[in-house]
Amino acid sequence: MSRHQKSTIACAELKEQPANDFEHDRPDSRDDVFNDLFDASGTPTELIQHWAELEKQTLEALPDPLATLPMPGHLRAHTLRCLQGLCSVCNLSPAEWCQAVLLLDICWAKGAVDIDSLPSSCGAIVGMVNKNIRGDRHDLYTRMMPVCTAFAQHLCHMGYIDCQYPTPQSCRCEDCNLLRILDRQIHQASLSAWIPALVKRIVILSNNNFGYLAQWMMQQSLSISTRLIMQISSADPLSPRRIANGIVCLLLVAAKLLPVDILLPGQLSLEEGPIALPETLFPGFAQGPCMLPAAERDWIVKVLEEATACELNELKQDALAVTQVLKA
Repeated sequence: MSRHQKSTIACAELKEQPANDFEHDRPDSRDDVFNDLFDASGTPTELIQHWAELEKQTLEALPDPLATLPMPGHLRAHTLRCLQGLCSVCNLSPAEWCQAVLLLDICWAKGAVDIDSLPSSCGAIVGMVNKNIRGDRHDLYTRMMPVCTAFAQHLCHMGYIDCQYPTPQSCRCEDCNLLRILDRQIHQASLSAWIPALVKRIVILSNNNFGYLAQWMMQQSLSISTRLIMQISSADPLSPRRIANGIVCLLLVAAKLLPVDILLPGQLSLEEGPIALPETLFPGFAQGPCMLPAAERDWIVKVLEEATACELNELKQDALAVTQVLKA
């Protein structure tokens, strides 16, 4: 029997169990059943832990934030639009654009990219995330030159740089330089990887009780993620993993599956630290009390903790941090 067939049978068996029967021992190991389902969905716990460890190592290796000036907001907005244009030229997905932004932020924080090299660096980074290109990228860089050149012209017009234009050769040089700075770790998990993984794990751990919400959560998280990416650097202490945790928590609150007060840090009250966001952020999901019975609220917290591989106190901090950025 194939792994897919085993997972389908296991999922059907799980649906027959009470939704809040989280602690009971079962004839088949609960962990084995869930691990099979995680493997089938491409979100095994080992992968989540690997992403988290890699992200932690990357952030710890960055210089002191006080030693590196952040990219000015106006410049960052235009740089991300340049990356969007380059991804469009290369027929790359929004997820690959998100990956490119992550690499750009890491390289800027490491001091490997400066304003003068930005146009060439953008071309090099999009070339890195383009998995369809093998070997020489000269033709790819040539196709990207109109976008890179237009970006350089804009930077020149704004007074950021002198009039110097990128070339395929300058992109190639930046490619080699950035690969060295990144130690070839170019496939780190961005928001576009974290959020689908967490949503899938929540659906599986809830015995598919929340499957009907998966598509809505993905749609909402996409728009929120784009907004957050435009506002803060991926190399910020509020890392992609923390942002994904916060977004998923807020979506569960908006769907009335998680009480707002559960996400409040211990020192805050509802009046002092409201988590709830304006209804306009979640169309069709007006603010209101949690619809889960009180007896099942501990269960949903356990689902959330196991899905994210984080404790509730960490999730509280992530949800509050994301809320503060969205309300800024």
